Amino acid sequence: MSDTLSSNFSCRQLLRDPEVKFAGYRVPHPLKHQIDIKIQTTEESAPVTALSSALEELKEEIVSFEVAFKVLALHLFEVPG
Repeated sequence: MSDTLSSNFSCRQLLRDPEVKFAGYRVPHPLKHQIDIKIQTTEESAPVTALSSALEELKEEIVSFEVAFKVLALHLFEVPG
């Protein structure tokens, strides 16, 4: 996955958390694999905790999507017998 795409997914997932006030990223230079992420949370949460939770939830969603895709693909390409 490209750096920009994965960062965009991560920030969108972060923004689903009610404890996150702001989540954004920037790519300082397109030829360098570096991303700066800014996360602002409420006083009840820490940015590192919010990021860790968001990445774990994103991982679960990707696995769920993969399973659903495989089931659909098997159904669509099933050979009638």
